[in-house]
Amino acid sequence: MDFVSLILSAHHFFALFCLYPNFQISKFTLYLFSLGQLISF
Repeated sequence: MDFVSLILSAHHFFALFCLYPNFQISKFTLYLFSLGQLISF
């Protein structure tokens, strides 16, 4: 998976987290979002 796809998927999961809050996936979602932010920098 390239960086663009990874960032887009992270934002996609973050959007799903906002729409459907779920404590079980919150850590996984925040991990993907943080990873995408690190790559963007």
